[in-house]
Amino acid sequence: MKHNHKGFSLLEVLFALAIFSIVLAGMPNFFITQTKLNMRSQIRTEALAAAKQRLDFLRLQDPSALPSSGDEGPETIDVNGRDFEVTTYYCEEPSFCSSVNNRHIRVSVVYRDEERYDVETVFTKLR
Repeated sequence: MKHNHKGFSLLEVLFALAIFSIVLAGMPNFFITQTKLNMRSQIRTEALAAAKQRLDFLRLQDPSALPSSGDEGPETIDVNGRDFEVTTYYCEEPSFCSSVNNRHIRVSVVYRDEERYDVETVFTKLR
């Protein structure tokens, strides 16, 4: 008489469950890490939006009317319910401000006491 033993033994099932539980044990850490990375990316994108908002306001100004040194701020700009502190620095690089119509501008964005975005540009008056 021939016995037909189809299926898995108890030992094989326990071994498969052990491997499966080891893989599942690492999953929460993976999801927590991904959530933190997504949050940091979102905050940086919002900081960029706050800097863009400030630069867009400055673009409407005549460069010669902007300060030739010093800084303004911090100004609080709300983006998606988060308050970012935006500070504008003028002519930190004097060689870019040699003309009355040129202004070197640096915008620094801080969120929760950490600088999240920093950008520099030169504004000039076009004819």
